[in-house]
Parts: sequence; C-alpha cells; structure tokens
Amino acid sequence: MKAATPAKPYFFIKGILMLFLASLFLFSCGQTEGGGSGGLGPTDEPYLIEAVLCADVTDEQKPVAITDNFPIADRVYIWLHWANITGTHLTEVYWYDAGGDEVHRDSFQISTKNTRFINWFFLNTTSSAKPGEWSVSVFLDKEFVRSFVFDLY
Repeated sequence: MKAATPAKPYFFIKGILMLFLASLFLFSCGQTEGGGSGGLGPTDEPYLIEAVLCADVTDEQKPVAITDNFPIADRVYIWLHWANITGTHLTEVYWYDAGGDEVHRDSFQISTKNTRFINWFFLNTTSSAKPGEWSVSVFLDKEFVRSFVFDLY
C-alpha cells in the first residue's frame, strides 16, 4: 500500500486565487449605481414649463404659498405656465377626492399670439370634504398632460 502524497502547493494557491476571483465577480455585479440622460431636443408643441399647487394667485399671476397640503374648507389652486402655446387651445382640469371620485371639472380656452401663457384653476373644498389624498389631472386639447397629488386635512 502506497502512502498518500501531499497535494502540491500550486493546487492550493490556484484554489485560493479562483475563490478570490469568483467572490470579486459576484460581489461587484450587485451594485445599483449608475446614471443616464436623454432628451428630445426643441419642440414646436405646447408644453408646461412649470405647474404648482398653491393657496392663492396674485394679481400679477404669481402663485402664493406653494404646497401640497391644504386645510379642508380652503381653496386649492393649480397654477400652470405654458410654452409654445400660440393659437387656440383648450385647457381642462379634473379634480378627484380621496376616494377617487371626480368632484369637479373646469376648462379654459386659451387664445394667444404669445408663446407663453399662464392660467390657473381652483377648487373650493367644503367642511364636508373627505380628508386624505386628492388629485387633479391637467389636459391640453383633450390630451392628458400630468396629474398632481395633494392632501386635504
């Protein structure tokens, strides 16, 4: 019977090196860091430059007290600043309560030769309004633009 020969040292070193490389590969692939960018370039279509929810609008068409939290029985304004809006366009807003039910709908016909236009809408809430997360959806020429969420408390 022959005695077992000890393993050669290079098998041991090779094994350690392979284990190290495998763990390096496995642990480096799980990172979620990264970035990106994109763009469409100039457009001739109307678009929102800025839109905010606020407590009021000044005579100079500036939003006052920009927030997304409103006391029940107060007015909630949505202020809209449009670009490339020449000609005639229909802006609409649909207001939804905390249960998702439509509670008010309003519209405004824009007719301008300017390329920028500001308009706003408001919702009069009442003391019987349901507290919770409400929303308002904005449409331009019957096309959805974006929606906003706010809290009534």
